[in-house]
Amino acid sequence: MAKSKIYGFNEDGFRRVVEATRRVLKTPTVGSQRRRQPPVLSGGISTEVVMFVIDSYDYATGVAVCVVEYGASAGSATNEAADGTIEVIDPMGCNFNESAAALTGRFGFAAYLIPREHVDSSRTPQWVCLGLCCPDA
Repeated sequence: MAKSKIYGFNEDGFRRVVEATRRVLKTPTVGSQRRRQPPVLSGGISTEVVMFVIDSYDYATGVAVCVVEYGASAGSATNEAADGTIEVIDPMGCNFNESAAALTGRFGFAAYLIPREHVDSSRTPQWVCLGLCCPDA
């Protein structure tokens, strides 16, 4: 039988799945110098993330005192006080933009981040609010 002229099918009319998939995804052949590598999911820089409940908020300082509910480790969170609280800031002003009464009791997420040099020259790591859950209706 003659070789098929239809791309992706063998001479018997059956689809050559491996070859067709390779060509569609442009995966290099075995002899090629370049190989597709899976993304690296481990190692590198990481940050600590916690889930918290807001205990109080001070508009003068812009700091919310929060009780840590869930953390990445079995021990205490970084800079966690003896009573299980951390100080969380909202540098963008997107999350802590309600009254202190409305913020109290809200759940949220915070990451322990280092500000860039152009933001804070001291570059002291701080707990930064990533988001708040919607208030109970």
